[in-house]
Amino acid sequence: MKILVLCLLMVLHPRPWYSTSGQLGSLARKCAAVAAAGLPAVSTTRCGSVKVSLHRIHTSGDTILIPIGFKNGSVLSFEVDFLRLYTKDSRPVKRSVRQEVEILPLYTHNLPLRGIPTGGKQTTVLALPKLTLTDGRKLVVEIFEKAGTRHVTLEVTHRAIENARPLW
Repeated sequence: MKILVLCLLMVLHPRPWYSTSGQLGSLARKCAAVAAAGLPAVSTTRCGSVKVSLHRIHTSGDTILIPIGFKNGSVLSFEVDFLRLYTKDSRPVKRSVRQEVEILPLYTHNLPLRGIPTGGKQTTVLALPKLTLTDGRKLVVEIFEKAGTRHVTLEVTHRAIENARPLW
């Protein structure tokens, strides 16, 4: 039954519904270009022998492209279960309310869902909607391992976003 429906969709649509044309295709091409550029690391965090680095941030219109590099130095592969993006206060005051605002990425390029093998490297690019951070706020990227305890937290300061370069 599923194969019949799939065949009907392929015959009835003059263009494939999985086409990468339009805005999403343009965003995918830009993210692929940033991932392949081999940009220098701005900051690095470790969890065991898994190293996560933030590379130079770029902008394209109202979109922020954040490249994150993974390097696995352990004997076990590192499989990403999910990531969480939110903004938070950098210096919370005693007895104050802490506000975390969750951010959903517009597009995620090359997320290592199958795992990063031993000694492997991979660059993931997150495309986020335009956001501005004040002096006392940070963007936090949390990466959780599938069925494991290696959870990596990467903090992006407001200066790193302010110093973002326009995409070439």
